[in-house]
Amino acid sequence: MWIQRLRAAVRFASVTLGLSLASGMAIDGLTVSDALAIGIGERLPAYMLTDLGGRSHDLSAQKGSVLLIHIFGHSAQVCYQSAPRLETNFHQKYNTRGLRVYGVESWSGTQSEVEDFRTTTDVTYPLLLGGAAFASECDLSYNSFLLVDSAGIVRYVSPGPAESAFDESTLSQRTETYLDQVATADLRTWGAIKTLYNR
Repeated sequence: MWIQRLRAAVRFASVTLGLSLASGMAIDGLTVSDALAIGIGERLPAYMLTDLGGRSHDLSAQKGSVLLIHIFGHSAQVCYQSAPRLETNFHQKYNTRGLRVYGVESWSGTQSEVEDFRTTTDVTYPLLLGGAAFASECDLSYNSFLLVDSAGIVRYVSPGPAESAFDESTLSQRTETYLDQVATADLRTWGAIKTLYNR
């Protein structure tokens, strides 16, 4: 019970005092990100979510790809600002290298409302419906960001809802790091296959 109260207190302080949630400042042995969100090094919760085309996606089962997840509210202005930058600077830039970008709608938006969000922001990455429970389990608000490595482990968390939660420079650096790890692993696998073939 005390940890939920601590989380609520930190959330209140972050809003009223303007704390930087990504700063990693320690509070009684916890960092701000530890107190507010799913922990670094934890596995992503297993949820089956449906996109606007009716296709199902289990984000926890997409091993081999790096995932960038934007938890968004369909009518939140800050999310309207973040989404086009995610499209251009992450989805389009890194898609061919194995990055998968997903928007998870956390405000119980209808199909029509989320379609309007997609039309206005002009994003082409999947927008998933019914993500309120997922966001709640991660203890993250709208305009929050998660980076998950190819093994399904959370490696970066930036809690919203502030505009500054989208730290594009840091997120890009972390994305490059984990995509490079996938590429290195692929090269090692290919090298092992060649070695076996040449025997």
